[in-house]
Amino acid sequence: MDLQKNNKLGLPGDNKKIKIFLKSERFQQIMIAVIIFFIIYSLVAFSIVPQKYNLFVNDVATVDILSPKDIIDEKATEELIKQSEKSVQDVYIPDKSVQQQAINKVDAFFNKVLEIKSLQDVDLKNKIEKLKLDSPIFLNDEDLSAALSAQDAELAVLRESVKENLNVIFSDNIANDENDIKAKKQDFLNSMSKLELSKELKDLGTNMGFALIKPNMIYDSKTTEERKEEERNKVKPVVIRKYQKIVGRGEVVNERQIELLKKLGLLEQQGEVDMSSFIGVGILLALLEGIVILYIYRFDRDILKSRNKLILICVLIIIELLLARFASIYNISGFVLPVAFMSMLVSILIRTRLAVVLNIALSSVVALMMGYSIDVFIVALIGGSVGAIVVSKMQQRNDLITAGVVVGIVSMLAILGTSLVNSTFNKTILIQSLMGLINGGLSSVFTIGLLPFCETTFKIVTPIKLLELSNPNQPLLRRLLFEAPGTYNHSIIVGNLAEAAAQAIGGNSLLTRVGAYYHDVGKIKRPYFFKENQLTNENLHDKIAPSLSTLIITNHIKDGVELAKKYKLPDIIIDMIRQHHGTTLVKYFYAKAVNDSDNHNEVSEDQFRYEGPKPTTKESAIIMLADSVEAAVRSIPSPTKAGIEEMVKKIVKDKLEDNQFDECDITLKDLRKITEAFMNALNGIYHNRIEYPEIESNDKEAD
Repeated sequence: MDLQKNNKLGLPGDNKKIKIFLKSERFQQIMIAVIIFFIIYSLVAFSIVPQKYNLFVNDVATVDILSPKDIIDEKATEELIKQSEKSVQDVYIPDKSVQQQAINKVDAFFNKVLEIKSLQDVDLKNKIEKLKLDSPIFLNDEDLSAALSAQDAELAVLRESVKENLNVIFSDNIANDENDIKAKKQDFLNSMSKLELSKELKDLGTNMGFALIKPNMIYDSKTTEERKEEERNKVKPVVIRKYQKIVGRGEVVNERQIELLKKLGLLEQQGEVDMSSFIGVGILLALLEGIVILYIYRFDRDILKSRNKLILICVLIIIELLLARFASIYNISGFVLPVAFMSMLVSILIRTRLAVVLNIALSSVVALMMGYSIDVFIVALIGGSVGAIVVSKMQQRNDLITAGVVVGIVSMLAILGTSLVNSTFNKTILIQSLMGLINGGLSSVFTIGLLPFCETTFKIVTPIKLLELSNPNQPLLRRLLFEAPGTYNHSIIVGNLAEAAAQAIGGNSLLTRVGAYYHDVGKIKRPYFFKENQLTNENLHDKIAPSLSTLIITNHIKDGVELAKKYKLPDIIIDMIRQHHGTTLVKYFYAKAVNDSDNHNEVSEDQFRYEGPKPTTKESAIIMLADSVEAAVRSIPSPTKAGIEEMVKKIVKDKLEDNQFDECDITLKDLRKITEAFMNALNGIYHNRIEYPEIESNDKEAD
């Protein structure tokens, strides 16, 4: 029952879908993306992870240890904060109650003296003891005795004098400062000394004042704390900058330095891993790779279908990052890193726009590996972009040297610009700028060195390779010239026609022309079975059956593919050789076979068709049309403009109706433009010529 239920759920079908997916192109693309991510992540992560040291307090450092990033020195910052707090003086505000309390105590004291003084049957000694207990002011026995012994009038004068002088003293702010209090007491003493009273009473008044004089400013904790907070806020954190020396070689390591090394994660004994850096790198790389993938998916989707191109991009990126890793290990300046070679190769081998996008992403990664250097990013971005643009129209390998010079000069100026932004002009900046020339030179060397490897390994045809293949001195073209000269001339004309047509519809004109040069190389094997190579009116096909003739004619495709592989022509050229006749009918021999047959129905059209395949690209379709058009127009006895136009349109129509363009994305609009291009080119070849008159000889005899 369960088994039947599983079958109904379609589990076997699901497994089949999984297997199909694992073999699909999409899965391969995903795997390439995942693998390149982890390779790049490993290279970048190990570049940003700083070296660790086995150090303890009082150890001697054997190397200079530099900070790998900016951090705040918390201890130094805390010390500055404490110093700023100490610089703030305590805030005091006037306390008027101090003065009033002092005056009240004076009045209370004299009132108590008068009260005790009026007691009867109490001797002076007991009065002194009683006053000592009840007095609000602490005084010695001599002062108390003087107060109890004085006349009431004298006490009244003393009372008013003490109060008056205290009011004067307290009218000023008295800080909680020993010197300030001492000065105020001295002023009070000077005032009391001027009284016309006995010495004992003056001393009494002076001692009363001394006992009552105290600071009349109270501590304002709120204001003081606010001012301290202001000062604390003014303190800027002490920052240990990236590349700043923490410990110098030969220095004895102290506790503060150990704390900084711990915070930076530079001590082996910590056994900790700064996961935040690894996570950050992963996020940045994922974003950069995502941008590149999104760009390719939206604008260059055909690249996703080419596994070779995807792998090539990955290989170039890895080589570039390995160079960056090498530079980071051996402290080589990031300014000399030849980032431009990657963009130059991608521009030559794949596409210029993609090269610029990749250069932006790679410049960011290289800058990350070289210590988050914005200067390195700017130089790499400018140099790489210029390199990609300069090589986009190159025609020969020597142009790569010129491109390297341009990249070097631009990089030098970029380094100079970034250096001047950070500093004033000096000799060091000038020397540093010269690194740009080294950058350009290395970019050129790497590009020239890797280009043949990339072309061969990844089977990518470059404009340079195509130009080399178009050279008449190429071995296969020379064989075609000497062994099948008619076919050679036919191929040259076809090449000119095809190139003009490709330009008209925005195709790859250089590729089309080169493909046309080689499309009939198979005729080398049996050249005289083809009309253009027959030097006499004798036709070898007249002696053999139409079916055999058809076999010989159609076999030039197979022979051409074999020769192309032997001479190691690129696959794209081989495809053009294979596709340039599609599955068209060899009409001449088919008609001959039908005419020679008693029963027309016995002659199968399929036996007289090329094997194919049909053209899969616009360029192959153009070569098919150009080949047929050139042969047909050449067969016109007296070609005229109208006759050529009629012939061209007929051939294009026949190919279209024969469904030869079903496998390529050529449009009716393209076919119209191709027809016009053929017409313009053929009219130039078969234009009317004037007849030059013969020069009549003058044989008159002299008299």
